[in-house]
Formats: sequence, structure tokens, C-alpha cells
Amino acid sequence: MANKDAAFGLRPVRILGGSTYSGAFANPYYFNSSTGTDIFIGDPVKLNGTNTANSSAVGDFGIGTLQDIVIATAGDFFLGVVVAFEPNRSNLELQYRPASTERIAYVCDHPWMVYHVQEDSDGNSMPVTDSGLNVDFVAGAGSTVTGLSAYELDSDSAATTATLNFRILQLANIADNEIGNHAVWEVMPNQQQYREITGGA
Repeated sequence: MANKDAAFGLRPVRILGGSTYSGAFANPYYFNSSTGTDIFIGDPVKLNGTNTANSSAVGDFGIGTLQDIVIATAGDFFLGVVVAFEPNRSNLELQYRPASTERIAYVCDHPWMVYHVQEDSDGNSMPVTDSGLNVDFVAGAGSTVTGLSAYELDSDSAATTATLNFRILQLANIADNEIGNHAVWEVMPNQQQYREITGGA
């Protein structure tokens, strides 16, 4: 049976060698209005090197109490993955963060989190022998209806290169998932900001 092509971004599932993800490892962070892209649940993000100067309009957090974040791109040291948003009190049905608006996001930022993510199979699908290699993610256009990300693994990027975002662990052990186009894999971050020795963002 062919795998379903239904990208969902990065989904936290468990800590390496530890417990199943339960939402307990998500912390609040701040998107300021200068970030000119829509942000969705499952998008990878990184620290922006500053704290919020004004979050009073979008939540109950004081000035300077939240770290500022932006979308991460391939090759970045990244913080984690958006798993939820603080409710928008003017529009409770808003499931994503529209471009150039303030919003507080909850980010799974555990440095040893394992994620599920679909491969893009752009050119070739990833063979079982890619387990243990490194791989980058690739951006996709998320859904403004479901609020879900469309980020995927860049299947053609799998290599030994140390600067790629993720280590490929294995094929995800979930129903209706097999090696081939649009397979879902378990990965963990190679380049996570809280595992950096040098301070900064």
C-alpha cells in the first residue's frame, strides 16, 4: 500500500532513551511582527537573539519575559518545533500565526527530542540504508485551515555532512508507513541551540 502524501511538519514523539512526549516539554516564546512569514504547528524555529520588548497586546507575559523566535531554515541551529499558540482573543479560531503579526507560540524545545516527519521524496525516496545519516528539512506552505505545517525532510540531502539539521534514526513505527515515497521517519536534531556550548542565538 502506497504511503499517504500528507505532510504535517515535525511532530515530537519521545525523548531519546526516555519518556513519550506529553506536551510537558513545551515552553512559551514570542514572534514579533517583523517576521514576514506565516507560522504553523510543526514548523521549526530558532532563537532570534533577544527578548520581547512588548508582548502585552498578545498575552499575559511581561516585557522581557519571553525569548524572541523566528522561523528556522535548512542548516540552522534550531530551537525546536511549534506545538501550539496562545489563543488569539480577537479570533479564537485562528490556528496559525499570520505573517507580520505578534503571537506567542509554545515550542517543544527539549534538546533530545525525537520527531516524526515525512520525507518529500523529491527525486528519490530514502532507502533503509539512510538510517544513521544526517538530513536537512525543506519548507512547505502550511494550511491556514488546519494550522498544520508542511515542512518535510529533504530526501535528496541525506549524507554524512555534520552541518545538516537532523540525524535519521529509523522509519517511524506507525500504521500504514513503509519505505518508499512520502515515508515518515524518526529523526533527532544534530544542531539544537540549547546544546550549543557557545552562548548566543
